[in-house]
Amino acid sequence: MDNSLSFEYEVLKQYSRKGIFARSKQIATWTMRARELNNQNIRNTQHMEHDLNYDEKIAVSQLAAVANIMMLIEDLAIIFHSIKNGEIDYYKYLDAKGDDELGSVIGKFFDDMDNLSDQEICKILSFANLDSFEFLDTKEKEILAQIIINIITQIRKFFSKLILFRHNHIKIFRRYKHAGFPIF
Repeated sequence: MDNSLSFEYEVLKQYSRKGIFARSKQIATWTMRARELNNQNIRNTQHMEHDLNYDEKIAVSQLAAVANIMMLIEDLAIIFHSIKNGEIDYYKYLDAKGDDELGSVIGKFFDDMDNLSDQEICKILSFANLDSFEFLDTKEKEILAQIIINIITQIRKFFSKLILFRHNHIKIFRRYKHAGFPIF
């Protein structure tokens, strides 16, 4: 494996083993916190810890869960974009300016997500070209091709859900991330 592929492999391996776990753990923690507060059924309007009342504490927990889901979605978008373009060094976008700035790249990827070709989706999924394999007969190749088509269909559905979730929550996420907690 050459150095660039080795670097790409290590970056993806670390994100797969640790990054996704860390993000999903945060989502689960905040979701559980909101659920626990909701199940307490204590609709006390008096201010509690940190000068937050019951409703505000639930709102903060819900916002934190949404924000962590949005961060996971943005992680996926930049990783997918990087793989599609054959460059896993997505950290370069953190300090970039203009069209290469992280937010711009993520936004453009989401804008273009519905228009990805089957070949681009296969590249994002790191699928090898079927023509590079030898098959015992054409039936084997047809079966594998149909499996790939089914996976692409499911990925398109997944992308549609990501787009919808992001569209519905991006304003809340921006305010959470840049303007404090928008709970009032």
